Formats: sequence, structure tokens, C-alpha cells
Amino acid sequence: MIALQPDPATFAVVVTLTGVPAGTTVTRDTGAGPENVRGMVDLAAGDHVLTDRECPFGVPALYTAATATAATQLDVPRPVLSHPYIPLAVTVTVENDTPQSWDAAGTVHSPLDGGTVTVTYVPRRILTGNLRVPVADNDVTTLGQLFSDSAPLLLRTPPGCPVQDRWIWAETVTRTRPTADYPLSWIDIPYVRVAPPGDTFAPPADWDWSAVPVAFPTWNEITAPTWLALLAGPGPYPNASRWGW
Repeated sequence: MIALQPDPATFAVVVTLTGVPAGTTVTRDTGAGPENVRGMVDLAAGDHVLTDRECPFGVPALYTAATATAATQLDVPRPVLSHPYIPLAVTVTVENDTPQSWDAAGTVHSPLDGGTVTVTYVPRRILTGNLRVPVADNDVTTLGQLFSDSAPLLLRTPPGCPVQDRWIWAETVTRTRPTADYPLSWIDIPYVRVAPPGDTFAPPADWDWSAVPVAFPTWNEITAPTWLALLAGPGPYPNASRWGW
């Protein structure tokens, strides 16, 4: 059995499952075909109360779990930016959304001994935009947590909005403070579009900084060939997901 409860206040749908068999995966279909719901893949047998924080706004959604189905609709009037695995979401204003642009990543290495200068140049197709968040409408601490781990974020929009749902990667986030002429404070979120993360995308359960391997304990142990290899290649870049999306 599956029961659904849309909750516009949290921009989510609560999914209650009763007596599902082991290995059950919940899917959601809003017209483009069924897709797995994050956090509801390969479930244990029994009862579950789970939350779908990625349901599109304003369209019928059909959920399926094993042989059980149920339909609902989540109506939210404003665009919302949410995190894929932390229960955080904020309302935003879409300032602009550039259809596409062509950027280029380049590096120049000039050897100290006057040898050959190495230049790399990689054109990239990128899709960009900008969101604006009034600070008065959202808690600043929540906003900080939303960007804390640089995970891709989901932008969902209501029907009629010229910008469709998309996954984005936030770039340099800036805050404009109130002035005498303009007493409001807001946060600008420039972004690039990225590919959707997998339906099981989540942080490791026991992750902490001690799990990060240290390949070079000191700067002196980084050899010249290592530096040349870094400079000769086309990347990596902080937002390497720009490639092709």
C-alpha cells in the first residue's frame, strides 16, 4: 500500500509505504516516464515513511511501489531551490537564465628557465543564470548550509514560469547589504546548469575529513613532474560539470 501527502509548506511529498517487499523501489511519473525517487531505492521489507523533496510543482504525479500506485499534485506558487540529500529548501526569484554561452578555460605555464611556454585552451558550452534570495524571507544560516558542501542543487519552478526545472551548481554567492536608499538585503546566486545526480547520490554515512587521503604530506614532496602534469592537462576545474551540459 502507498499513501501520499503533499506538503506545500516544506515543498515536498510525504510517502507512506505499508508492507512493501524487500528490494522495492518507488518511482514517480509526471508525464515523461517513471523515474526512481531519491532515498526510495532498494528498500527493506516492511513499512516506511519517506519524503520526496524533488517532486515537480503543479503537475499530476503518479507514484508506484511494487504493485501499488497512488497519485497526487504538489502546488507551490514560487520557484524553490533545494538540496539533494539535506532537508533544506528556500524560495528564490529567477533573475535571468541565459540559454547558452561559450566560455573557454585556459592555462599558461611560463618556465622560469625561459623554455617553451605551454598554453591550453578548452572551449566549453555552458548554460548559466542567476537567482536572487531576499534575506528577509529566509534564514541566513539555512542558506549557508544549503551551499556548505558544494553539492548540485535542484531548482523547481511552478507552471507558467519561463524557466523549467533544472539542476544547478552555484558559483560565487554574494550578499548585498541594506543601504539608506534600498533598505532590503538579498543574496545573488549565479549558477551553471549541470547534469542530474544519480538517484542514489548521497554523502557516505561515516564521512569526515579524516577519511581524506593525504598523497603529499608536505609541499617539498610534490615533485616537478607532478606540477607539469597539472599544468599540461585541460583540468580539472571547480565546475567540470560544465562539459556538454
